[in-house]
Amino acid sequence: MKDHYLKSTIKMSVGFVVALGLSYLAYFAATQGWWGKYLALGLMILAATQFVWQLVVFLHVGREAKPRFTLWSLICGIFMMLVVVVGSLWVMANLNYNMHIKPADVNQYMLEQNKKGF
Repeated sequence: MKDHYLKSTIKMSVGFVVALGLSYLAYFAATQGWWGKYLALGLMILAATQFVWQLVVFLHVGREAKPRFTLWSLICGIFMMLVVVVGSLWVMANLNYNMHIKPADVNQYMLEQNKKGF
């Protein structure tokens, strides 16, 4: 029993240190300007690596028994997140397209509305 607890604690500690290292690597890459014009690509790769690392080490996705509830919950959550993000971008793009207002006209309109008060 103690041996299992010790192995589990070591695995979690190593997982935490690696996740922390990936976070610091992304932070320093962004603040120090590493990778130049490929910074966004590098940060996305680091984010994906950390995401997969945390799924495997902390949530134990892939190591569960046959009814894979954790995996299906994750897939459902990612799907819902994509629906919200893509739907929001679609709505904002449609609003931008359908408004047909120049930025100067928007500023003028807002100034006129501001003069009216509440």
